[in-house]
Amino acid sequence: MTQLLARFSLTQKLVMLGVLFAAAFAAFSWRANASVAEVGVGGPVYTRIVLAKDIVADVLPPPEYIIESHLVAYEAVSETDASARAALVARFTRLRDEHETRHAYWTAHLAEGPIRDALLVRAYTPARDYFDVQQRELVPALEAGDLERARRVLETRLSPLYDTHRAAVDEVVTLANAEVGREERAASAALDRAAWVLISLAGLVVGVLLLAAFVVWRATRDLRQ
Repeated sequence: MTQLLARFSLTQKLVMLGVLFAAAFAAFSWRANASVAEVGVGGPVYTRIVLAKDIVADVLPPPEYIIESHLVAYEAVSETDASARAALVARFTRLRDEHETRHAYWTAHLAEGPIRDALLVRAYTPARDYFDVQQRELVPALEAGDLERARRVLETRLSPLYDTHRAAVDEVVTLANAEVGREERAASAALDRAAWVLISLAGLVVGVLLLAAFVVWRATRDLRQ
């Protein structure tokens, strides 16, 4: 090593060490930035965690979970005042529109996989059928004031669809929570790997600095002699 370095002038040695130091520092900076980008706010890991949490937040209450529509239906079949019943019927359309809006959102944003299948197929299909039966059978009975027929529609046609929808919603929540756990563990592992890489690169930078100091010391010693 000493004989190899002796072939170069002091200026050449310093230039080479400067280039080596710059490369090591650039690698250190790039890796640090890549680590932050991967697990930081807005990064892919962060985005997947937020998306999974958003699914749970969107599914448990309305609009993805049609529990409010079901409760309004129960309220409507028990309401004897025609004007109050009409106001409840009007809410059916709004609740369906909100449900469809969120369904379109998740259709556009959810990647292929078990969560997408559970939410957009197994939970959505009975919800869609629920709203269809609601408009086609329940609403006419309510508007006619036939509360007995409306109650039969609710109990025999709508409730089974709601139960199927709810079972799928429970599955979505379980899958989404499991996904959050996996992504959080992946983020922790990525940070651990990044820490070791950064430590290694920092050691390389320190080594380059020590080598530079040694070369300068040898060169100045030779000049003094």
